[in-house]
Amino acid sequence: MRRSKAYRPRKLCDPRPGKKLLVLDVDYTIFDHLTPAESVRQLARPFLHEFLTRAYVSYDIAIWSATSLTWILAKLAQLGVIPTNSAAILRNQQLAGESGDPRSPRTSSSTVSETRTSQEADQPVDETGEPRPPFKVCLLLDSSDMISVNFPLHGVKEVKPLAVIWDNHPQWGPQNTIMFDDIRRNFVMNPHNGLRIRSYRDAHVNSKTDRELRGLARYLELINEYETDFSTLNHNHWERYISKHRSRKSQKRSLKDTDGCSHLHGEQVTSKPDQSSASGMNLPANQPMTVTPSSDGETGADAQGEVKTDQADSSKGLGEPDLK
Repeated sequence: MRRSKAYRPRKLCDPRPGKKLLVLDVDYTIFDHLTPAESVRQLARPFLHEFLTRAYVSYDIAIWSATSLTWILAKLAQLGVIPTNSAAILRNQQLAGESGDPRSPRTSSSTVSETRTSQEADQPVDETGEPRPPFKVCLLLDSSDMISVNFPLHGVKEVKPLAVIWDNHPQWGPQNTIMFDDIRRNFVMNPHNGLRIRSYRDAHVNSKTDRELRGLARYLELINEYETDFSTLNHNHWERYISKHRSRKSQKRSLKDTDGCSHLHGEQVTSKPDQSSASGMNLPANQPMTVTPSSDGETGADAQGEVKTDQADSSKGLGEPDLK
């Protein structure tokens, strides 16, 4: 693909070995870009930073928007998704490339990580005093990385072929890449790797009820744990997938509780036989018990509550009971 050959990486950090790839759109996916607001962060989709933090544990993150890199940098920096100094460096590189400077990011594979000193990267806050987020965006792609496709009903539209990334970063492929976008046609070239997210609009109205990113964070965690090939999944049913695993977990917990109760009910407590007599008196071991009859026909135990034992009497012979 010619687009893949023309692609030059714009990396904010190096890919991490063994991590899967999450590709995110910007407008209406993580950001409502048309609703008026006093601050850009008021238009961020709810739980955005929580979502990126959870995803970053197992995924490297790429941002691919159908706008120019200049707008991507401005939005992401104000949303707190990328450090502002990274945005400034890439913005300068982009402007230099548009003016014909050979140091353009299209012809240079240098990264922001290479231009930033290690001391700056280790700082807990950026140059504006804002704390650095606990996640990093690895790659940035813009409208120039898209290709044109002729749709019979809609005409020519720009789409996002993931092969642009896969051909240049062989550690990722259909088996370990997933893309979130609010426009389904954007992943028409890779339909088994795309998940159509619900559009986030009217932020002032929907900010208190939108839970999309929180649910998708859980979905990413589950497929990372249980799936070896993302392209075999139907990502349209991601909520059903979460419910299935939740039900399976509940069933396992119920079975475990049932087994525990059955084990407890099946236990029998055993004790040694008591060697004491019915009256509570201790008897010598292996000693037979003799009950003394009373004069009215009742046993001595019934009449007087008295129990006596056989004892040898030298005057009456061995084993003869002493009856009185």
